[in-house]
Amino acid sequence: MSLHGPPSFEREHEEIHRQLKGLINSKGDTSKAAEAVAEVLHSHFEKEEKLASPVLGALRPYVEGKLSVKGRTKAAKIAFAFNKEYERMLGEHKAIIKALDELERTAKSEKRKDALKFVEDLKVHATMEEEVLYPAVIMLGRLLEG
Repeated sequence: MSLHGPPSFEREHEEIHRQLKGLINSKGDTSKAAEAVAEVLHSHFEKEEKLASPVLGALRPYVEGKLSVKGRTKAAKIAFAFNKEYERMLGEHKAIIKALDELERTAKSEKRKDALKFVEDLKVHATMEEEVLYPAVIMLGRLLEG
């Protein structure tokens, strides 16, 4: 059984990558600061797409009583792996925020409203993950184990 992340989660990550690529391909120091964000963000997103997204994709079928036994088992295993990485992923958020703060400083000095909007949106995204999505992954894992 293959578990897939929620399409909205995947689209949001794709949009973040698209915007970041646009900033990297722009001119000035904003481009360099955006590259620094990309360096810390890429591996983090890969980890989320491997460990968080599939479990989040199992959440709705679980709630609707449509998650198969194989799906439950697989989601529980992935959630267990996520739980082991949870503290590290929160630490990665701190590194991402630090890189975003530098991008914000650079964007302000270059009057780059697009970059400032990107920084704001990505910080909201990270906060939402910490407050809602990551706990949901852990909670579903616990429900499926029990």
